[in-house]
Amino acid sequence: MDRLLIVDDELDNLYWLQEMFQYEFEPPIEVSVADSAREALKLLNSVKFDVVLTDIRMPGMDGIHLFEKIKENWPACMVIFLTAYKSFDQIYTVMQNRDVKFILKSEDEETIKDTVREAFEEIRNRMKRKVDEERFRRARYALQKEAFGTLLEEIQKREKRGKNGMDNMPEAVRENISLNLQCRMLCTLIRMAADLDTVMLMQTIEQYLPEVVKGMFYAVDAGNLVLLTQFAEGEEDWRRLFILTQGALEYAQEAMEIRGYTFSALLSSIPIEIGEFSHRLLWLRQIWAGTIAEEMGVIAHAEVLSSENVRPEAEEAEEKEDNGRPELIGTCLRLKRREPYFAILGRICEQLNQYTSMHDTKALELYYQTAVQLLQYINEKKLQERLAFKTGLYKLMNFSEYQSWTDAGNYLFDLSEAIFSLEGENGEEAADRSLQKLKDYIEGHLAEDLSLTKLAEVSGFNASYLSRIFKKNYGKGLAEYIVEKRMELAKILLLSTDDRIQDIAVKTGYLSAHSFARTFRGYEGVSPTEYRERRK
Repeated sequence: MDRLLIVDDELDNLYWLQEMFQYEFEPPIEVSVADSAREALKLLNSVKFDVVLTDIRMPGMDGIHLFEKIKENWPACMVIFLTAYKSFDQIYTVMQNRDVKFILKSEDEETIKDTVREAFEEIRNRMKRKVDEERFRRARYALQKEAFGTLLEEIQKREKRGKNGMDNMPEAVRENISLNLQCRMLCTLIRMAADLDTVMLMQTIEQYLPEVVKGMFYAVDAGNLVLLTQFAEGEEDWRRLFILTQGALEYAQEAMEIRGYTFSALLSSIPIEIGEFSHRLLWLRQIWAGTIAEEMGVIAHAEVLSSENVRPEAEEAEEKEDNGRPELIGTCLRLKRREPYFAILGRICEQLNQYTSMHDTKALELYYQTAVQLLQYINEKKLQERLAFKTGLYKLMNFSEYQSWTDAGNYLFDLSEAIFSLEGENGEEAADRSLQKLKDYIEGHLAEDLSLTKLAEVSGFNASYLSRIFKKNYGKGLAEYIVEKRMELAKILLLSTDDRIQDIAVKTGYLSAHSFARTFRGYEGVSPTEYRERRK
């Protein structure tokens, strides 16, 4: 969903604009407000906005300086200045920027709405042009993949020899990896639809990463892609980097959807050193399998989803041993317990990754014990032919097909996901739990911010996916559901208390009594006062 941020230090004007775009604008958009440039920057550090409508003359930081800050982080964002004639000289210097429009404060409502609508349309047109003008840099991406694979092998060798650090890495690795290997980075797992070209997606995401962020891709296999990001200058504001990476993925997702393609992404907000890459990738796959499954169009926050669904990586060694037993794999399959299954499989793969040799007898024993459990279930359910089209079963009992135990673990995850998919376990139960958790949160926080942005943060899913899945499951949009619950609370307060209308407005999440009364009349057909008088 398109997002608009309105910035104005005059509160009457701010609320007027908010109501105009929140209740009278088509198509619907997500609207946020700020009464100063500094408050606006706080919001901009938390979420991506497509268009910012701002006054120029404000105390503290004016609209021009706000514009400069916006462009540092969100180069694709369009800024619309509200100005008077006497302010024109101020805006002249930035008018040459294609991402700027201006509206005179004397203009009527329709002109203001048309200007904002044009801004959103221009952003969409740019996305179309960017996709149409893509120049694939396949050679560079291929070299990066080869170099990164070499890097991971080198890290494994060094761990085996008891060495750490990135000193004296092969020159071919250093030349073709765009990241600073001495600095930490964020890791994002991306899964593409089968018809989406990998290089097209990498190119598109890269275009939307701001200049302050360096990114590098690693193709794990045909359907899984990893994005590693860090600040170009070595900055370690991980919250900011997470938001910028998430925003770039949202832009790229919108651009891909214009062309009829889609992808999903799972972001981790906790930085890693390069030596932790394999472990973090395994953890992300574990969370993905237990929550998102085959859903497309999702951009999710790994740490939020892991809080209930999969425990994070920091566990005691003995606990890993207890729960990483292959015999439990078969039990979970037969009970169709998706989340514990992938948690156990994740711990088995962690144990396998401790072995550097593909001929280690303990690793082979652990692998084949797991493989036998899978094979028994496949034979029981007669899934051989159906699975052959999805993953190919020849690898399962032939470990020589793998380059490393990490490669073997990835195959076990792919095969397991295919089994659950064929058995009808596609993550719907996990989605239901997430949505119920979200409904509980809404009902407990009706007086607070319940914007899509906030709800996306609480749930761990991006706003557009959240809106889509909520409507699919409950037959009504999130905004409609929130209004419904707020009106239910309002009616209770009107009949059970002597609270003023203004106080009830605040308790039900409205900025003013006027906004509350307007919504209530639209919902009940009478004003709050009339409703109270008639029912008492």
